[in-house]
Amino acid sequence: MNLKKHFLEEDLKKAAKEYHCAMYCMDRVLIAMERGEYDEAQIFLSDITKSLNSLEVMKKKKETENSFKRLLAELHQKGVDIQVVRRGGSG
Repeated sequence: MNLKKHFLEEDLKKAAKEYHCAMYCMDRVLIAMERGEYDEAQIFLSDITKSLNSLEVMKKKKETENSFKRLLAELHQKGVDIQVVRRGGSG
């Protein structure tokens, strides 16, 4: 999987960790199922869900940033003068 396609650079390390965790847990679910250890399989399924939720949050973060960049490019094409305004740390 090309993680750079789905996640921001700043999230790549965490995304890789969550992705590999989910894949590992999927293997463990299959093993637990084959052994009849359904309670253990459920624990791994819970971990998969946590990893998938984390991946989805990071994916949406990239999608939001990409949408913002497209909006800025569109406004720039239309000749709108865009300036970034930053606030100080005190609010």
